[in-house]
Amino acid sequence: MDKSTDILRADTLRVWQPRASRSLSGEDARQIIENATGFFLTLIAWDVSERTSRTEDSSNTPLDNPISKAIASTNPMPTAKGGRNVG
Repeated sequence: MDKSTDILRADTLRVWQPRASRSLSGEDARQIIENATGFFLTLIAWDVSERTSRTEDSSNTPLDNPISKAIASTNPMPTAKGGRNVG
């Protein structure tokens, strides 16, 4: 693991431990990060899809934003390990 990953996990535990009814582990931190990432990727994908459909409805060109293009080219429903949908 690199230093930035260690810092992210430590920060995640610092934020979530006071809200948890049990002691959280490094694996718990990894899962929290993965689930939060999947959640926000799903929101972004929905936003891109909605904006694209509105753009297509108005006969304009699709969003010419590099981030939107990158997200639109990914799976709109990220899956967690184990194959279940995150969204």
